[in-house]
Amino acid sequence: MRWSVGIAGLVAVGCASGFDDQADVSEDAADIRSDDAIAGEDGAVDVDPETAQDAAADVPAEVVPDVLEVVDTVEETEVPRPISCSRSGSRDCSAGHGAFEYCPDGPSAFSGAVNSAIDAVIAAHLTEWFSTDGYPASTPLVLPEHVNAYIGAVVTAIQAAGLCAEAGGDEVSVKLNNECSEAWDILANPDASTNLVRRAYMGCCLPAFF
Repeated sequence: MRWSVGIAGLVAVGCASGFDDQADVSEDAADIRSDDAIAGEDGAVDVDPETAQDAAADVPAEVVPDVLEVVDTVEETEVPRPISCSRSGSRDCSAGHGAFEYCPDGPSAFSGAVNSAIDAVIAAHLTEWFSTDGYPASTPLVLPEHVNAYIGAVVTAIQAAGLCAEAGGDEVSVKLNNECSEAWDILANPDASTNLVRRAYMGCCLPAFF
């Protein structure tokens, strides 16, 4: 008899316990259904607009640079100008611009051709146009009556070397093309009656001025 009561009691307790668990599950399911009801048709949970606005205010705005401002602040890269004439390129002895933009202080590109031309003229006409009496063989005295012949012969010899040249007084202008030209003083005048061979590079200018 006592066993029957005990079993009945256990059954009663078991049923009571199961009933309580079922009640808890039902309450959880109700909560879930309540949350699902709040969600929109796209599955996103609705958020209070005021709460969302406050949250967005806490996030710092990304600083996006103004594209136009960035472009304006980029400095143009200046292309360096040459400091002397170039020996590269095609020969062009056509008339230059007659003016130049600037004259850099660089080395001569045509010194070899100019000096070789002077040497060739001296060697070809040493006893005819020059006097070495008291003067170096490389810079002899040019006899007055042969000054123009000497300058003209030097110009011709420079042209024969593949360059362009023209005379102007006691100077000779030399170029390969119209990009740049050099000025050479090939005659010195110590006094009114004396003319000496000179080999003085006066500089270059861009573009060519002859």
